[in-house]
Amino acid sequence: MKLLYIISFLAVLVATILYMFFPQVAPFVFSVGVVGIIVFRLRTLYAGSDFRVKRLYVMQNLATLLYIAVAYFMFIQSDIWVFILLVAALVETMVVLRMPNKRE
Repeated sequence: MKLLYIISFLAVLVATILYMFFPQVAPFVFSVGVVGIIVFRLRTLYAGSDFRVKRLYVMQNLATLLYIAVAYFMFIQSDIWVFILLVAALVETMVVLRMPNKRE
C-alpha cells in the first residue's frame, strides 16, 4: 500500500514538471496520481480518539481535495493550479511534520 502512495506522488511530481513541456498530457498523469492518493487515503482512515491526530487527518484530506482542484485547473489550462498546488503541498508538509510517530 505504501508503494501506491509513493508511485502516486511521483506521478504528481512528474505531471507538474511535464506541464511545462506537454500541457495536454500532464493533467492526465496528474489525475492518475491523485486517484492513487485518494485510494490510499481512503484505505488508511484514522479510527482513533486523539483529537489532534483527527484534526491532522482532516487537514490531509483537505489537501487531497485541493489536488482534485489542481487537476481541474490543469485540464482547463488555467495558471491558478500552481498556487493551489503550493497550498496543498504546504498543508501536506505541515501535517507530516506535526503527525506523531506513534499511531493508535
